[in-house]
Amino acid sequence: MERTRKIKRVLLAILVINYVVAAVKIALGYVFAFGSLLSDGYHALSDGTANIAGLIGNRFASRDPDKRHPYGYHKYETLSALFIGLLLFGIAGIVVANAVSGFLTPHRPDFDGAGFLGVFITLALNTVIAALEYRAGKRLESEVLISDSLHTRGDVLISLGVLTSAALIRAGLPPVIDSFLSLFIAGLVFALSVKILRITLPVLLDKNVLDEREVIAMICELDDAILEIHKFRSRGKQNHIYIDFHLVTHGQMTVTESHLLSHRIEEELRQKLGKTVEVIAHIEPQDEMLAAPPAIER
Repeated sequence: MERTRKIKRVLLAILVINYVVAAVKIALGYVFAFGSLLSDGYHALSDGTANIAGLIGNRFASRDPDKRHPYGYHKYETLSALFIGLLLFGIAGIVVANAVSGFLTPHRPDFDGAGFLGVFITLALNTVIAALEYRAGKRLESEVLISDSLHTRGDVLISLGVLTSAALIRAGLPPVIDSFLSLFIAGLVFALSVKILRITLPVLLDKNVLDEREVIAMICELDDAILEIHKFRSRGKQNHIYIDFHLVTHGQMTVTESHLLSHRIEEELRQKLGKTVEVIAHIEPQDEMLAAPPAIER
């Protein structure tokens, strides 16, 4: 629950900041008829929407396991992070539409010192937001915070593109350069979306999250009674991992001893990995071992 509260506080603080930044950028974009700045503003607006999605996902993810969801609700956070990635596809479309409009009816933006100052301030603010949110995401192992920080980091690059476009037009280049840079912005947004999908989809599709050989070695070092481990599988989020495997031991081990060994393995992995780990070990006596290729033998 403490982790959930910390994530919520971060998202609420950044939500307020993001909407202020978006309002400034959109207003400046309309006032100065500056397409790439307007695109940047709508992209910044999506940051606030992403924060709201993160808050909803974080709230659901904090629920305790129940009969309908015996594995818990952890993946709701992953789903909200996935939504942020999909949201960026839509934002990329808006940016492309603005770029096409600029090609058809190019404008020379009247972008004065005040406009430059406004973009520069939001650029500096987004730089700080992205760094702090990414750090919090790593510390709390939160997919939402990490994905949202990558989203905001894109704003930094986009704002740099806006300033570059304005400077080039003022230096004498034709206004169509703004549309070219808007297309470049769309490419950045799309790349960020793909990056977020690569973070979230492996979790939702139950991709192996641990190094099999490394974890098996940890387990086998725990007790000489462990003769072999095979059929190893792991899945879950970085902060909550489910592991199951088949463990071969000598046939004289009692049910109680096997039970205690399973708990020792789970506790050992929690300490060494520094994560919440749930282990299911299928115990096999050596003389009735299933035919399976050995992973590690003693």
